[in-house]
Amino acid sequence: MGKQGIRGAGSSKPYKPNRGGRVVTIGGGAGAAGYSESDRSDDDSEEEEEGRRWSDDSEVDDGSEAEEDGHPSEAEESEASIDDGLATDEEKAAKAKQRASTKRWEAKHFVQKSKSSSGGTIYKTKLLPEMAFHTHATFVEFLKGSQFQKLLAECRKGMRTHNDNEQLKQKAEARRARAEQRRAVKKRERRLRRKEKVAQLPESEIEKRKDAFQAKKARRLARKEAAAKALG
Repeated sequence: MGKQGIRGAGSSKPYKPNRGGRVVTIGGGAGAAGYSESDRSDDDSEEEEEGRRWSDDSEVDDGSEAEEDGHPSEAEESEASIDDGLATDEEKAAKAKQRASTKRWEAKHFVQKSKSSSGGTIYKTKLLPEMAFHTHATFVEFLKGSQFQKLLAECRKGMRTHNDNEQLKQKAEARRARAEQRRAVKKRERRLRRKEKVAQLPESEIEKRKDAFQAKKARRLARKEAAAKALG
């Protein structure tokens, strides 16, 4: 019968279907006797040719799609990558700065965020855990209100440490020192302006003011003497 591509029922090797897609029945059957090794080799060569054709077509298709998409050349890609790299670094720095600012703001206001069953975000604060907000705008508006600001101030006051109190004392003392210095400067300037203004007055007006001041001193002294006699 020659070399057949069909293995009998007594073969020890397991049955494997051919790559050509033909159904091989064990023990003969329809189309079994006419399938030989030469047919299998022909089918294999056809499949290899067909596979190469498909690979060539796919490569051509991929190239055409790349050209249609407008992908740049290697030189253009290198230049674009440099520009994109600079832009990406700037964007990364801006995003990192924004994330750090957001974290500081959330820590400052004791913010808690959680996900709802619908997938949205629920905003809460640890100072008022019974209140929940489903939008960020309403949550921020509430945090800016006087009720929460008073509660936040009391909470910060209660959370102060000894070092915080010492720093606040030093700031208050420095503030008072600066205020006293400003007052002394203003007082000195006011005195100089008064002297300059008085120096421009005529002699008669200066003598008149001196007499008025002496009379005022006499009246003040008389009141003090009367008060001492009344007490004594």
